[in-house]
Amino acid sequence: MFCARCGEPLKAADAEPIDVDRPTGAGITLHVHRVLCQPDPLTSPVSWPEPTREG
Repeated sequence: MFCARCGEPLKAADAEPIDVDRPTGAGITLHVHRVLCQPDPLTSPVSWPEPTREG
């Protein structure tokens, strides 16, 4: 099992389940560390290069 916050491996004894309700369909249960962990750093998408005109 992996932590939904930091992505590190997680033992069942160290996991805290968090129920997430969804407006449509079934909800999900996320497992995170009981002790606050650092989240993965967010990255921004890579922009596409500008099209070039040949001719």
